[in-house]
Amino acid sequence: GIRTDNVIRALGEFHCGFGRMEQFDIGGGTRLMLVKNPAGCNQVLEFLQGVTEEYILVICLNDRGADGTDVSWIWDADFERLPELLPNLQHIIVSGDRAADMHVRIKYAGIDESMISEERNYETLVSKLSKSKLPVFIMPTYTALLDLRTVIVRHTGGSEFWE
Repeated sequence: GIRTDNVIRALGEFHCGFGRMEQFDIGGGTRLMLVKNPAGCNQVLEFLQGVTEEYILVICLNDRGADGTDVSWIWDADFERLPELLPNLQHIIVSGDRAADMHVRIKYAGIDESMISEERNYETLVSKLSKSKLPVFIMPTYTALLDLRTVIVRHTGGSEFWE
């Protein structure tokens, strides 16, 4: 019983929520996809299997209180799916307080070292991503999302999540 024009208008005004497939105009388009545990991480990896164009993947891993200080969960996530994402997956950038741990995890998942780089400075990371023509998918843990999103909003003129 809902009028078609109301449905079209509502769908047209829909925006993804804070860090949950949230879009930003950086490079070829950027999506933030919050990951907090193996299950959520696996859901993002499953989503990426459906991406049919070339892209860059950024994984930001922190171990602050709000994230949980034990990052051993990354070994329970199915990063072994990453090689299946080739050749669309062009490059992986690891970042965050525990970037080195994420780098090792990605390497053990079967991704060649030449495809992995580290960038811990979010200002530099966003600047590099803004020069890319490829879409970018970012998988941050909670505190990484907060810090990185602040930098992205500053670069794009976007709004804070509460606005």
